[in-house]
Amino acid sequence: MDGSGIPVRQGMPLPFSSVRGTAGRRLCVQRRPPPWAAPAAAASNTWRAQVIRFCRAPGSRRINGMTTPYWPLAGLRLATPRLELRWPTPADLDALASLAAGGVHDPGVQPFANAWTEASPADRAQSTLQYHWQQWGAWKPADWSLNLVVVRDGEVVASQGMRGRDYAVLREVGTGSWVGRDHHGQGIGTEMRAAVLHLAFEGIGARYATSAAFEDNAASLAVSRKLGYADDGIERYFVSGRPVVSRRLRLDRAAWEAHRVTPVQISGLDACQSYFGYTQ
Repeated sequence: MDGSGIPVRQGMPLPFSSVRGTAGRRLCVQRRPPPWAAPAAAASNTWRAQVIRFCRAPGSRRINGMTTPYWPLAGLRLATPRLELRWPTPADLDALASLAAGGVHDPGVQPFANAWTEASPADRAQSTLQYHWQQWGAWKPADWSLNLVVVRDGEVVASQGMRGRDYAVLREVGTGSWVGRDHHGQGIGTEMRAAVLHLAFEGIGARYATSAAFEDNAASLAVSRKLGYADDGIERYFVSGRPVVSRRLRLDRAAWEAHRVTPVQISGLDACQSYFGYTQ
């Protein structure tokens, strides 16, 4: 049995490449070795797995082989000159989990109030997967958390989040993110934050965006300053056995317009604006 849940038998490929399904929809069959097959067997085509899927219908979104018109967020894309931000496929989540396992920040530094990065590499990877699955399942227009993978040159390099509560009334979002340690210092954090701010202000009509960073997190605070945020008070947390101070920051529409310099293209938003509680 391969990852699709379809039984496979040695040397018995299905005798067709496509057939008509219910309601005239076409079933597409793809033949490929299962990922767990030995390299020699995969190369010799000894093992053959059949992956059956419905061909994509107009207006539908494909999620790792599943085609559905009922989750349009899967088609949301933000593009900047160097990056693509998108709803993660399971393959993207695997890559993101591996990125988390490889390290998010230098040892001895803790930039998160929830110190999830102090866990073992395997636990960091697992918690990354579980967090995304949890937020996906909990999505409601009145309380949502959009978590996109950030891709550069075909490689997942970061995670960018944006959250809204009672957005239809407040028109306010909060952002949070992390970048894989090997990709620090390349301007990725600024560019991906600029992308979701464009989605917020230009795409779904936000009035405010908020962020926060511990006072010793110079890189995150620098990104916020560059994008026009202003101070909005402090909060104190108990993290890893010590008190820490977090600086809140707030960005309004006028300041966003005055500081935006990164071109951003949005695709796939029309079909999912209502998922954000947004009506024009």
